[in-house]
Amino acid sequence: MMALSMIWRKVFATAIVALLAGAAGVYAGFALFGTSTHPAHNSLDAIVHRELNLSTDQDRQISRIEATYADRKLVLEAEIRLATREIAAAVMDDKTYSDRVRSGIGAFHTAMGKLQEETILHVFEMRGALTPAQQSKFDVIVQAELLRSVGENSRR
Repeated sequence: MMALSMIWRKVFATAIVALLAGAAGVYAGFALFGTSTHPAHNSLDAIVHRELNLSTDQDRQISRIEATYADRKLVLEAEIRLATREIAAAVMDDKTYSDRVRSGIGAFHTAMGKLQEETILHVFEMRGALTPAQQSKFDVIVQAELLRSVGENSRR
């Protein structure tokens, strides 16, 4: 009985660590871009529109980029929530580090990785719509927002 209790604790600890790591990644994405339903006032998208003096054409182009990203982000966030529910169900039902638990963790990490990749691709796509002078400012803003998302001060 004691061995089963130790295994159960390890399974539970592993699931918690995986979920916390994923939550940290989601937090970093939200710190950069706000929530998917209403961007934060200081999200990267809002800062770009506020601080980079975009032309009308750039504003339209970046708005299209943002809309495409927002749609993709919603899909990936749904995948993350689904994987989290699968992990929770597997942990409760199986009470061991089962194939279902491993599969749920794998699905969670896959969706989280896709979201992080989509976020970075979105950043570079927005950067491509900017002039060289705007890109320099943008690079400083991105660095500052990334550092802020992990609790570090920036030099901005």
